[in-house]
Amino acid sequence: MITDGVKFNLGETVYLMLDRDKSGMITGITFRPSSVMYLVAWTHDFSERSHFDIELTTEKTNCTTP
Repeated sequence: MITDGVKFNLGETVYLMLDRDKSGMITGITFRPSSVMYLVAWTHDFSERSHFDIELTTEKTNCTTP
């Protein structure tokens, strides 16, 4: 298995890297041979989608923005 472990925990609030106004909650974790997928329940449209960890962050705002 080529993973660095779990980066987010069940129940944790996360934001989409490309749109940090969208928050969601980790509702499931799937382990695959070469990756870990996170199931996120999004509050803005009440959908549940799978994401890789590079798509998610726990920080609401970008620290590099002035």
